[in-house]
Amino acid sequence: MPGKYLLSGLFAIAILAMAADVYAANLGNYIGLQFGYSNTNQNGLPSSDVVPDVDSVLHTSPSSVTVTSFSNKRRDNVFAGRLFAGYQFYSNLAIEMGLTQFRNSSLSYDATVNTSSPVTRKDDIQLYVLDLMFKGSMSFNYGFDLFAKFGGALVYTRDQKQITVGNVGYVNGNPGQLQTSASTTHTTRSGRAYPAVAVGGSYYFVSDISADITYSRIIANSGSNNNISFTSIGVTYCF
Repeated sequence: MPGKYLLSGLFAIAILAMAADVYAANLGNYIGLQFGYSNTNQNGLPSSDVVPDVDSVLHTSPSSVTVTSFSNKRRDNVFAGRLFAGYQFYSNLAIEMGLTQFRNSSLSYDATVNTSSPVTRKDDIQLYVLDLMFKGSMSFNYGFDLFAKFGGALVYTRDQKQITVGNVGYVNGNPGQLQTSASTTHTTRSGRAYPAVAVGGSYYFVSDISADITYSRIIANSGSNNNISFTSIGVTYCF
């Protein structure tokens, strides 16, 4: 459940914020860039979408369409980059805002209706995330830090759907197997806020420049579907 993640995030930050400060972080502003591998955990397209998809292209009666085969595909493991800025207001506590852009993911299916008419659909999905996080850190000797972050993320989604139906004459009930096709494109946009957590470690090469490895997760629901994970490496400059 999301509540479990919220409590875990708050607990981790509280522990880190109260930890002994051996190698003090720089107070003040910082900026950074992260990039890496993400999994957007998109739900696959259901076979129940085929009939309304055909209807959206041909405006036929749904009762005249019968799905005879269905094959689902998805590509939701993509690269992503995050630009962030923050303020270190205590030696081991900071607040941070970031913007993450994900490479486009996609969902698609191939289906057949009424025995021989092919239907294809591809969803091209763009994701952007704006997050606001509290960061608690624990410092060690030689410039090593461990940290945890907890906050919220606004996920903006743009989904462009292209649906193509072949053998249009057959679907419309006309005799013969006409090798013509019809298609349509729909674009939908949405934005929703979710809790987000992250854990990682960093190393200061010099007093104001560090590199980090971070695992982040946006918790869209209590299961794995649509939860966004992001494993990244990054660099931070303090000023």
